[in-house]
Amino acid sequence: MTSRGRKAEGRLSLRAFAEACDVSHSWISRAVAEGRIAQSVGRDAKGRPFIADPALARRELRAASAGKTASLADEQRRWTAARADAAELALRVRRGELIELFAARRQGFEAARVIREALLNVPARIAAELAAEPDEGRVYVRLTEELRAALTSLAEWLAPADGAESQEVEK
Repeated sequence: MTSRGRKAEGRLSLRAFAEACDVSHSWISRAVAEGRIAQSVGRDAKGRPFIADPALARRELRAASAGKTASLADEQRRWTAARADAAELALRVRRGELIELFAARRQGFEAARVIREALLNVPARIAAELAAEPDEGRVYVRLTEELRAALTSLAEWLAPADGAESQEVEK
């Protein structure tokens, strides 16, 4: 090596290229990972990237950032919009309109468990009665009644207490 990060062939390490461009090493690493710098990048024997052609890498960076430069006012508008979105979400959580994903998954799992248990209990409740019934039509009617009763009780258990779901459908 002739100087820090520079090899005799003219290759530059990402760190040396970042210093030459007066940007952070992480910014250059991210540009390589995202493909903004691709044609000028080589890989050493261990698979680590390096800049094979610094001039081409600078041109790639300029081309990738062309049209992407934002003014301070644009960034302030974007930041204000993001803060407004975050405040809106926080308000909806406080109002009870939104819940956390973990809580929703837990509630969904609990509902599925209750449904499963209710339906699997139907045969245990009526098996002896159905085994003694010789008429196939009566077995069908009794089984249908029991399933409807189980599903009706589940629907009542799962129905929202405040009627919020029915209001959403009407909108």
